Amino acid sequence: MKVFDARCLPPIPAARKTFVYTKASLEGRTKRGVPIDDLLLHGGTEDFVRNFIANGVEKVIAVGRPVGPGPNYGGTYEGVGNDEILAFAKAHSDRAMALAAIDGNAIARPDAEIAALKERGFVGILMMPGWCPGHLHVDDPALERIYKAVNAAKLPLYLMGGGFAGPDISWSDPARFDRVAAAYPQMTIVMVYGGHPYVQAAMGVIYRRTNVFCMPDSYFPGVTGEADYISAMRTYGADRFLYSSNFPLFSYENHLARIADLHLPDDIMEKFLWRNAERLFLS
Repeated sequence: MKVFDARCLPPIPAARKTFVYTKASLEGRTKRGVPIDDLLLHGGTEDFVRNFIANGVEKVIAVGRPVGPGPNYGGTYEGVGNDEILAFAKAHSDRAMALAAIDGNAIARPDAEIAALKERGFVGILMMPGWCPGHLHVDDPALERIYKAVNAAKLPLYLMGGGFAGPDISWSDPARFDRVAAAYPQMTIVMVYGGHPYVQAAMGVIYRRTNVFCMPDSYFPGVTGEADYISAMRTYGADRFLYSSNFPLFSYENHLARIADLHLPDDIMEKFLWRNAERLFLS
């Protein structure tokens, strides 16, 4: 079965210098019982491409990270620039596409700047407002100008909405996503990290707002909320779940094996692993 990885951070030199390839991934894998492999520790971009192809992954969306304090007050997290992400995607254009990561507070002219990102070849926008200076919630009025610009550009918007989305778990509150989705019903919103730990409420948003996709990411499978994700995947959410490895937090071998062990029906698995992302990015 073909696989479309809708969010990963390849081991490009800029990424290897950040916490994502050191403390975060090592601790994240350990918490989930995932082995630490040589690709995480030492692999380069060509090793990464060979590895995902060997594991049946035909397409990946490479996504950088904005510079900011991260999920905690007083922290400092290095960004991974859009130029480097786009260069990787262009170098592997038969397999990879690029999503632009932005800090909504740092954009002076949203319409022009987001339109320019689209013109350069980015297939969507990522925002992590709880990580950036100011630690904004996704429904903060200051972000409305960004939502209007993304909506006008007709680009999918990845919004970090689960896990360590901000200084405390209120930054993951799905009610905030519900408000944004209701205000911009024509804009496709991808809930990164699937609203964890508020999984049942997040599935309520998926039920109410057909413009919202769920990317449970490294919180699926194997942690709390798994049954609720699966229930939605089997019913009203079947067409709006996206597979993401969140590499380097997961290895393809381990993550895809865990998903296979769920023994979901083939039609549900095909939508999750390939068809939903194909419709969103290749149609």
